[in-house]
Amino acid sequence: MTTPQGEPRPELPIGAVVIMNCSIKEPILAAIEEYQRICPLTASMASTRASIRSGRMSRPRRPCVVTRVARGGPMFVPLTTFTRQPVTTMDLHTQHFAVSIGNTTAFPEGRGKLVISPNWPLSYYTPCYAVAYEILVGTERNPQAYGRARENGRFEYQVQNDEIRVFRRIMRELNEEYENLTYEDRRRYNRTWNEAQRIRRQRQAAESNYTTRTNLMSNASIGTRLGTIIEDADTSKANTVEHANKFAALKQDDTGDHSDAPSHSEPVAQVPSPKTKRTKVSFITYGLATTFLGKGRSSTSAAPIATPA
Repeated sequence: MTTPQGEPRPELPIGAVVIMNCSIKEPILAAIEEYQRICPLTASMASTRASIRSGRMSRPRRPCVVTRVARGGPMFVPLTTFTRQPVTTMDLHTQHFAVSIGNTTAFPEGRGKLVISPNWPLSYYTPCYAVAYEILVGTERNPQAYGRARENGRFEYQVQNDEIRVFRRIMRELNEEYENLTYEDRRRYNRTWNEAQRIRRQRQAAESNYTTRTNLMSNASIGTRLGTIIEDADTSKANTVEHANKFAALKQDDTGDHSDAPSHSEPVAQVPSPKTKRTKVSFITYGLATTFLGKGRSSTSAAPIATPA
């Protein structure tokens, strides 16, 4: 294997966990493409494939496992959390190839797991999966060994030889099952692709709306606090002027000079306290923001997509 500049690069060992740019849709679309003679890609699938290949759709940097080395280079399987969404909200193509990792509950029940050494730590906090369909990628993605630093040195994650053999057996079984899907099965799988895309867009819109509402509420809260500060400052200023006038009157009484002293019927001149318009504007801002926000965050509940039989 060589780099894009033609420099030799050491071969990645089978079972190595590397980090590189890869979309989990790449292996799924590759599997669908392989059997498109039975059931062609939908318009949405073809659009997604074109977007990935052209670079319009990003390939996030993620861990991947080297499952074997083919003639063209190493074959990879990407790892994912499905953005912490239940695997049952994924399309049936993705569910078919999803293999649980480490501490993640087996999906579906009875299916084997991918075991990574040391044990995959993220699987203790959120479900983690391997998309068990191998893909060959170019060296321009520059896969690098994935590991962590410890007091006694750095270690790198890997899949041991016996575990990689188990995982490859699981992949063969899934490929055979996928190959045996009928035309009607594949049409049903394809319909869930569009449904999963719709669920994803709804979730992204809900998250975006929540962020907007949170920012508006924060700004309204700042406006309210600022209005209170201004009001307090104006009150303090008025009190200061009032005390100064009273002190001047008392001083005139002490000197016995009452020629210019105001009568009891003439109140001491005071600077009117400007119950500032800025305060009212601040509270008006808060009222508008509260009216716009309504009752707060709305939630989008994603119904699960039927698990493949």
